[in-house]
Amino acid sequence: QAPADPELEAARDAMILDMPASQPSAEAEKEETPADRYIRAQAILSRWEAGEMAGEDEVRWAQNYAQTSEYQGLLAMEQHFGKDGVG
Repeated sequence: QAPADPELEAARDAMILDMPASQPSAEAEKEETPADRYIRAQAILSRWEAGEMAGEDEVRWAQNYAQTSEYQGLLAMEQHFGKDGVG
């Protein structure tokens, strides 16, 4: 293997040192539960169905998520037990 170019190494090191250290947000540290996803999807779909502002990507996610067994199971729990059955 050829020796590393010292100029290239120095440039790479400087670039790495200039990168801001990202601190995970409190929200990112909290793992989203199935109930969290279900509630988020319900909120997005409700807004969209009411003609309110909803991003295209989030609506697509919610529509796809609504097809999953996780969502369907939580929907059945909510229908049977009410909101308390979800989480």
